[in-house]
Amino acid sequence: MTIALLLDPVDVLFCRDGRPIVPGEGSAAGASLPLPQVLTGAIRTALLKQRGALNGINATPEALARILAEVAVRGPLIFDHKTQRPLIPCPADLVGVDKAKHGAASVERFLRLAPLISSDLPGWSECRPKQTPCLRPLWNLEATRTRDQTARLRAWHTQPGWLTWSGFLAWVAGGTPAPTDHVPAKEIFDSESRTQVGMDTGTNIAAESVLFTTRYLRMQPRFGLYAEIDGADDLVASSVLALTLGGDRRLCVGRKTTPVSWPTRPPGPAVCLALTPTILPERGATWPTELSSHLAGCGVLGSDAISGWDLAKNSGLGQPKPTRYACRSGSVWHLTTGTTPPPRLGSDQALGFGWLAHGTWFDPHAP
Repeated sequence: MTIALLLDPVDVLFCRDGRPIVPGEGSAAGASLPLPQVLTGAIRTALLKQRGALNGINATPEALARILAEVAVRGPLIFDHKTQRPLIPCPADLVGVDKAKHGAASVERFLRLAPLISSDLPGWSECRPKQTPCLRPLWNLEATRTRDQTARLRAWHTQPGWLTWSGFLAWVAGGTPAPTDHVPAKEIFDSESRTQVGMDTGTNIAAESVLFTTRYLRMQPRFGLYAEIDGADDLVASSVLALTLGGDRRLCVGRKTTPVSWPTRPPGPAVCLALTPTILPERGATWPTELSSHLAGCGVLGSDAISGWDLAKNSGLGQPKPTRYACRSGSVWHLTTGTTPPPRLGSDQALGFGWLAHGTWFDPHAP
């Protein structure tokens, strides 16, 4: 059974990104949304504690392994308490058209990209990877449909941020969301920097001349985090659950809620949207190998280094996990006609990575 969990931070959150904290060099890290493995660790810890596995009851290695193996997490997503729906990472095939206004660029409207109808683009067959025979570049087919010569020449770019649920439904149906469906990061959270003093490990007092800066994430009251969990029906047996998320043991309040009813993909060629970062086998990879022969087009927003700490290694003392690279949320993969899209992609799916939503291509012939 799938349960849904809403998390509201009690205070700021400290969730590390890939940058190191180096005393004396003015570096800052921590103002990132929690990675899926951070959320999964917090949920698994809360579940182990609730089932008595952290206080000597049912604490055998076999019992711990069984509890951890049966729990799978999807998320996190930003949740809008006003609409009671999650926000969706802005897809890479949705681009913003700029309009000059008082010297600053603002989004006038959105365009929806889709794989080029013809693959006879000069030079394309020579540069396309051999393992992707159907791959085509993403194209501004909307300008082609409207024969708008001005739209062909307008500057456009991928749009960071999130879509409202109504904008997401428009994208799923193959349409183009309105600019009012876009929610920028500045409306959801702020970063808060704090200067701290390094500690001398020998004396356990402040070290001389060692300062460093950390950056915290402060969510706006309207927004929280949303996750879906399998194999943890008894989680949050009471009305609320207190759990620590990220570093500094920062508290969040968790509440069960009704899982979101995800829309059904309409007929037509499928496009997969990464709701959470997707770990692919090689650094720099932009598509999973299982989709290579069915890939019609893709838009990947870059990759982030994913590591962590494995407590089970080194005789229980733990050791760092190997660094891998994940395509960022919002990346899209367009599939050829007749291909059934997978529900998830990449590795560490039980930790929340590779969660997908499905839509259909933009139709340049639609009215």
